[in-house]
Amino acid sequence: MHYTTREKDTIAKLKQLKIIPIKQQAYLVSVDEFEKNTISFPLNKAVRYSKHLKLVLDDVPTLDEQLLDLIEDKHPRRIDSIKRLLQKLGEYS
Repeated sequence: MHYTTREKDTIAKLKQLKIIPIKQQAYLVSVDEFEKNTISFPLNKAVRYSKHLKLVLDDVPTLDEQLLDLIEDKHPRRIDSIKRLLQKLGEYS
């Protein structure tokens, strides 16, 4: 139980930090700033999406794929755990 409380406290603190890069924005945001919105992961480039769906998804705040590319390049063994952390922080889709 102690671990769960400590983990929740850490997650709450991380949510307040401006550490999330959003695609096509020049500044970092906190997860708390997007409390009522979802920040999605970048689209899978291997999947072909319809033009209409792409237009809709372009309006959804999206994690800057450069962050994930950098992590995958520099720390490939950590990419899955970092994605899980991001999901815990704000219910990323």
